[in-house]
Amino acid sequence: MAKPNEPCTDEERKRIDAVNRYQMGERPSKICENVGRSRVWLRKWIGRYDNSDKTSKKEWFRDESESNRRMFIEKQIRRWNNS
Repeated sequence: MAKPNEPCTDEERKRIDAVNRYQMGERPSKICENVGRSRVWLRKWIGRYDNSDKTSKKEWFRDESESNRRMFIEKQIRRWNNS
């Protein structure tokens, strides 16, 4: 089961609860209807959970900031250019 290490927002709690319900065998259509989200949304968060490193402190249900991703990509490009 997914559990946050720190307090989380209502949206993050919704993600955790939806993934937990899915893991317990609840039908995706029922989960999506109940939380008011699409199947694409549910698949996204199930995928993030499944692909997360369970031993890591990084929490799969947190939003990934676009600026953080952009900085990571720019850092990788600089690294490649300096190689």
